[in-house]
Parts: sequence; structure tokens; C-alpha cells
Amino acid sequence: MNIGTSAFVQRAVSTPPSYAPRSLTGIILEDENWTVYSVECNVNGAGTALSGSVRVKIDAAFH
Repeated sequence: MNIGTSAFVQRAVSTPPSYAPRSLTGIILEDENWTVYSVECNVNGAGTALSGSVRVKIDAAFH
């Protein structure tokens, strides 16, 4: 997971992903025995929401 203003969540899957509109898909590992695919999506505003949540918990801990 990568979090900035938004969050990007990536999941590895062992079967080819079906059509995933507005998501990135690709191969992250391939050899003679395995193919591992990824599906990545964007969660708009998640980073800002999580940042605010952390601040509230920190502020509450010191009051």
C-alpha cells in the first residue's frame, strides 16, 4: 500500500484478472512454473482521511 493524498492498493493474484475498469493490471512475476498478476486501484482521499484519523488519536493521547 502506498499512501499520499490518495492511496494505491495492489493485490497479487494467481489467475489472470478479469476486466477491472479503472484499475491497473499486469504481470509481476513469470517463470516456467508460475505467473503472478497484480491488480492495483486508487482510493481517492484515503491518505488525507487516514492522516486526519492519526492526528485525532495522537491529540487525544496527549490531552
